[in-house]
Amino acid sequence: MTRLNLLGGFLGSGKTTTFLRLAHDFVRRGKRVGILTNDQGKDLVDTELFRVSGYDAQDVRGGCFCCRLDDFIREAEALTTKLKPDFLLAEPVGSCTDLVATVVRPLRRLRPNDFDIGPFTVVVDPIRVRNVLSPQGKATLSEKVTYIYKLQQMEASAIAVNKIDLLSSEELSQITNLLQSQFPRQRTLRYSARTGQGFDDVANWLLGRNSEAALESPEIDYDLYAAGEAELAWFDSSLKICAAQPIDMDEALLKLGSLVERGVSVAQVEIAHVKLFLRAGERACSLSIVGGGSRPELSRKAGARAVSFHLLVNARVATRPDTLKGIMEHCLGLWADMLDASASLPSVASFSPPRPVPAYRMS
Repeated sequence: MTRLNLLGGFLGSGKTTTFLRLAHDFVRRGKRVGILTNDQGKDLVDTELFRVSGYDAQDVRGGCFCCRLDDFIREAEALTTKLKPDFLLAEPVGSCTDLVATVVRPLRRLRPNDFDIGPFTVVVDPIRVRNVLSPQGKATLSEKVTYIYKLQQMEASAIAVNKIDLLSSEELSQITNLLQSQFPRQRTLRYSARTGQGFDDVANWLLGRNSEAALESPEIDYDLYAAGEAELAWFDSSLKICAAQPIDMDEALLKLGSLVERGVSVAQVEIAHVKLFLRAGERACSLSIVGGGSRPELSRKAGARAVSFHLLVNARVATRPDTLKGIMEHCLGLWADMLDASASLPSVASFSPPRPVPAYRMS
């Protein structure tokens, strides 16, 4: 059977970078890998990033895995039929929780012979761990949103602390102690998806066969869950850019990232995650911005100049959809002026996620 690894975690935790390193690691071991992404929107940066990185990727759009499990099964079957992969990596929406009851158990019941499901693991950003769980942390997200965040850790078999390359040994110990004091049942893994430090432990854990006894479903208040998601706004856009002169793609994307960071800061709202993806032919670059004071960072470099290119924007921010739409459209207009370029917007969507309604739930 195809090994299915479902890797959850809040927006900005580094799931996508983790998946890219996992896929590379598994391919290096001689394994075939398929990737399944997920989002409430329709123009997904992650899908394009995986594809330009050389991996077969499909996506489930317009709702989370739990609400569109039949779509999940259809796309997973398409990938397994096409690739016959050894591993299928599935990345759920970062604001989603209750995945054990609504995805893992239903898959085991509905498709018992199709997938060998690995241990359910949740990736966390250590800065957000400190801000949410520590009494001294900076409460940048509301209690309703942090309710979702904590539930993600509660249902996991393991909590994988990413970005440890940004921490001192003392800070890493503090983060580990915070997690172990509040989630003592879960195993704690520590690694950096960017540098590879500690990554063998994560890969070996996901390859393990020790998840059955750890599967638990915490009690969940779906009214509170829905209210938390409703406090987050989505902005998705697909643009075609045409400039008068060739433009350095990496520098251009960094300029846009700085404009977005500044615009959100001026509006005094909190970034959950912003992803930007710029492509011209076979060359592409991507940029990520997370909350907590992190600077915009290129996660992939194009190393190329271009006159015309395609931009995808996925922004998730704790504010109202109309507020986020105003911020992003203002930033995109300033950016086009800076580049002396024209921009056309084939698609724009701004919304808050609808109430989650699982297709199946087995608690």
